[in-house]
Amino acid sequence: YKFYPLRGLSLFDLVAPVLASKLDAHLVVVGIGSRRECFTGELFERFKDRIIVLPAMKERELLEYLAGCDVYLESVPFHSGGASQQAMLLGKPVINYTDPQVYLAHLAPQFFSVDDFAWFHFSIESYRNDLLALVESSDLRKQRGSFLQEQVSGRVSGADNLASIQECYRKALAAPLMG
Repeated sequence: YKFYPLRGLSLFDLVAPVLASKLDAHLVVVGIGSRRECFTGELFERFKDRIIVLPAMKERELLEYLAGCDVYLESVPFHSGGASQQAMLLGKPVINYTDPQVYLAHLAPQFFSVDDFAWFHFSIESYRNDLLALVESSDLRKQRGSFLQEQVSGRVSGADNLASIQECYRKALAAPLMG
């Protein structure tokens, strides 16, 4: 469900122009259940040799993929905030696109471990430009990854993490339903 298109926009729609311009780029999508119908169609077929779709996996396996990635793309339209923080702790640059209405409904990453939300995009163009810049520059990837790692590792504790999760639930319960 985390990848099913929302209002006609999917993760593939966001990254397709980057895949088209960077012929050596690959996309690994982790966490696809048995319902894969949203991973079909012209866009998927166009890049199917460079898109790897994997089922959900145990955390230890996931950590291996996180450690091996160049850039962690938060799931779209709904997030995996825990995986984002794990990627940040591993020093990986993370980027996220969130539809503004999804954000207002508190269904987007809103955790307390990161002050800088430069990795967070409400504009498709901004997201794509940031992803392209990160794909093109290992120095930028290292800089962004180190910056996020420092923020998360300096602030994450059991109590803080629990408070962050509880606050997200409080906001979600009070948020208006999306149609």
